[in-house]
Amino acid sequence: MKTDDLPRIEPADSLRPDLRVPLLATARIEATLARLSEPRFADAHRRTLRALAGAAALTAAQFAVVPSLRPWLLGAAALLLLDLVCRLLALNSLRRRQRAFEPRWLEAQSAVLRTASFEIVRFEVSTPFERRPRGRAQSYDLTRPAEVEMLIERQRDDRARGRSSQVKLEFSYLLGPARRAAIEVVYLDLDDVTIVRAEGARRARVRFPEARYHAQPSLHRTGWRQPSETTFWVLGPATVHAAAG
Repeated sequence: MKTDDLPRIEPADSLRPDLRVPLLATARIEATLARLSEPRFADAHRRTLRALAGAAALTAAQFAVVPSLRPWLLGAAALLLLDLVCRLLALNSLRRRQRAFEPRWLEAQSAVLRTASFEIVRFEVSTPFERRPRGRAQSYDLTRPAEVEMLIERQRDDRARGRSSQVKLEFSYLLGPARRAAIEVVYLDLDDVTIVRAEGARRARVRFPEARYHAQPSLHRTGWRQPSETTFWVLGPATVHAAAG
């Protein structure tokens, strides 16, 4: 994997579900010709088609002017048509290269996601028979060693009984250039949570060692199979870092 093909790999402390997929860094010539700074191929395709209609109108306009102006109109139409042909060729080439690049970028960004840790805001557990809209759930403060020990005992009891309680885990991540805190909620089996205790931990944090980014399907309806513009994440089992006694 060429590192210069992977621009804007977000650092672990800046991750969020809906990352913007960057444009292939090594396709500068195609991007310039296609007038693209981000992979919005459907918009670029529509703009090019509108400009093509303008070139056709310019060609037809020669019959509405005096003969002495026709060569100028034809010359302008020819230059515009040449520009549009170059733009379409660059757009198609860039789109193919972007489709090949996107999975490698997603894999590289997923590797960063798997190393990231997020601050836990709330950790609630309910047993299977308590799962109903207004059922009881017990909240655990994972910065308190006594409550961490209670949670571990509950996990052991579940395994001995052959069941798994249900976890509602809320964690925060930073959103946008202003880096405002946003909340993500995930639901897990307690058996899918690995609890790691650390001496003196003042904050509980969570990692997702099997997490991956996936491409968000494009909502554009152009008939074009095109690369995606944003992502979503699938987090999977969690590793929780909590306070030790």
